[in-house]
Amino acid sequence: MQLFALDEKRKLVPAGYASRQCDYHCLECGGIVRVRAGGHRRLHFYHLQSAIDCSLHQKSMEHLQVQSYLFAILPSEDCALEQPFAAVKRIADVVWFSRRLIYEVQCSPITALEVQARNEDYQKCGYQVVWILHERTFNQRRLSAAEKFLLDSPHYFTNIDKEGKGIIYDYFALVEANRRIQRLASCAVHLNQPGIYPTLPLAIPFREVAKRAQNWKLYFAGDLFDLFYKKESYPHLELYFAEIYRIEQQSLAKALPRAKPVNKFYALLNRWLIQPYLLLLQIFLEKYCR
Repeated sequence: MQLFALDEKRKLVPAGYASRQCDYHCLECGGIVRVRAGGHRRLHFYHLQSAIDCSLHQKSMEHLQVQSYLFAILPSEDCALEQPFAAVKRIADVVWFSRRLIYEVQCSPITALEVQARNEDYQKCGYQVVWILHERTFNQRRLSAAEKFLLDSPHYFTNIDKEGKGIIYDYFALVEANRRIQRLASCAVHLNQPGIYPTLPLAIPFREVAKRAQNWKLYFAGDLFDLFYKKESYPHLELYFAEIYRIEQQSLAKALPRAKPVNKFYALLNRWLIQPYLLLLQIFLEKYCR
């Protein structure tokens, strides 16, 4: 399913303006597509024939709803859905041109290599990628390879369903051995309000927030870094970050090497034999070495 297609004159046509029973062409594979809707489905294009290798054909209704949500909150005159990038042979889900941002929505499994390839391709075009991972596939107890790779890149999660209900969110989670051990409450993120990390070094006592400040290119209103800035103004945020600090310090304490237990026999031997012998030796040396 997709929201845009090309007409016979190769002009981009939104599904909402397409005529039913008319043939259009898929942006990616060039196959024949038509517009339809029904039930809880919004207007979208579908392939007349199977197109297993076409990524646009494989998009789910949740995927389209996330795209539509982003298009609704971003400035429409400065934003595009399913934007082709011919130079790298890719079609971006959502593009914010003036901010040089691309939002990639991912509802199905993806490899870390493909995530890296998309990031690098769009960076060649001068764009920063922000990933939005759907919780029906991601945000489980065990991190996928793609999620592990994205720990150092801007990414958030979403629970937007087929009817378009839900949010895009961020939250704190303690990750150990590729598993989310502890997690705190989710916070709604506003992807139409980006911010740039300060160039001056910040004293950040929270490992996860400090890591983002070092590795991520930008943050958004409502995410962990933004809340860190605002925590002194809101008591509930102070409590939230106090819990983050407790969890991280507890994790650090567990990671410290434990002292080896003292052998009781060696302790007695040291007390009653070795220490007296060393004392006598010291007295002897002091007496005869003057």
